[in-house]
Amino acid sequence: MRGTVQLFNYGYYLLYKGKSLYTAVQCETVEPFVPLREQLLKLAYASYISELLTHIMPHEEVNPAAFDLLLSSLKLISDENEVLGARYFDINLMKISGFFPRLLSCVVCAKNVLNDRGTIVFTASKGGVLCSQCSQNEDEGIPVSRGTLVLTNRLSSMEPDFLKKLKIAPQFYEEMAEITKEFWKFILERELKTLNFINNVKDMNKKER
Repeated sequence: MRGTVQLFNYGYYLLYKGKSLYTAVQCETVEPFVPLREQLLKLAYASYISELLTHIMPHEEVNPAAFDLLLSSLKLISDENEVLGARYFDINLMKISGFFPRLLSCVVCAKNVLNDRGTIVFTASKGGVLCSQCSQNEDEGIPVSRGTLVLTNRLSSMEPDFLKKLKIAPQFYEEMAEITKEFWKFILERELKTLNFINNVKDMNKKER
């Protein structure tokens, strides 16, 4: 039974509820997600989405949409691109939980920002983006490209299998990471601990090259 209760192992479990803890009395593995335990960066990103889910979803609440999102994101992290899997989870968890920000039009004046030739800014406290005119009086915010906004919006409606065909520029990954980091920090009123884990692993990988 020990192999079926490893970290990130997906399976069917028969549990006995004690006074404070559950005890697994029967287990059957469906998907072991072995790379998540064997590759440190994949482990870091899988830990990130798990930590995020525990903060957003109430304990022991049944939520099929969140469960399916977790599974598909773990599969992306395990088998494909760990960064894409994490961003896919971020964006779709925002949608499922009702926190999805306004990305294609200004939260103040409702102007279509894709037609704005100036600097567009994402502001977590405002719940979305500000056009170049409305952002002039704002001290906070993250400059974002139109491409990142379009991609982020599209990821909220894409099927996981389609993501494998995408080729995403590093700039878009970096901007999506900044958006999601600041957004969750505002919502949760804290920074996720696993972000340090991810950064430490990345630094370690750079030193080894």
